[in-house]
Amino acid sequence: MGERTGYTPGTFSWTDLTTTDQEGAKAFYSGLFGWVAEDLPVGDDVYYSIQRKDGKDVAAISPQQEAQREAGAPPTWNSYVSVESADVVADRAKGLGATIVAPPFDVMSAFYAALFDWTVEPFEGSPEPYLTIKNGDVVNGGIRTLNSPGPPPHWLVYFAVDDLDASLAQVSELGGATHAGPIDIGIARIAVVADPQGAMFALYDGRLDP
Repeated sequence: MGERTGYTPGTFSWTDLTTTDQEGAKAFYSGLFGWVAEDLPVGDDVYYSIQRKDGKDVAAISPQQEAQREAGAPPTWNSYVSVESADVVADRAKGLGATIVAPPFDVMSAFYAALFDWTVEPFEGSPEPYLTIKNGDVVNGGIRTLNSPGPPPHWLVYFAVDDLDASLAQVSELGGATHAGPIDIGIARIAVVADPQGAMFALYDGRLDP
């Protein structure tokens, strides 16, 4: 598996899940990926559950906030991008037309290129239009159009696996669902799945950049 010890600004560096069933989600991802949880208290009976693989932090699972539930927001994987200054980038995002849902706070396409200094280029050989995102010379993500009708624009988190077919079987056994795939994209085989609470994510079995 690929492993990084640092993240240059503009690199996806963390992901966490907000879910309607924290304990159920922890059991699902433990069974699927072998993650081990450590619950860190962040309020009265509220825990930010760090997920570890081989002793190293890989993700986190937290309960969905009441306001999100009332708004009808589904369980969601959130993506984090490293920056040198959250305040500066938040101001830049606002200037580029973004809505600041929450101001910077301490914790443990053309728009994104301008925001993070990413470059994008077409992915050759893709059966549908797909743009590869690069942070420097390293592939950092991708952009594609949404199928209509479908979900609103969102970032889809990918988790690397050793055996896609075996992982898909585990998803089903653990109560999840497969929404797309397996799909062969040349450098990898991928699939889009959901956990039992409905949070969508993808599985990636293929080449990983260092």
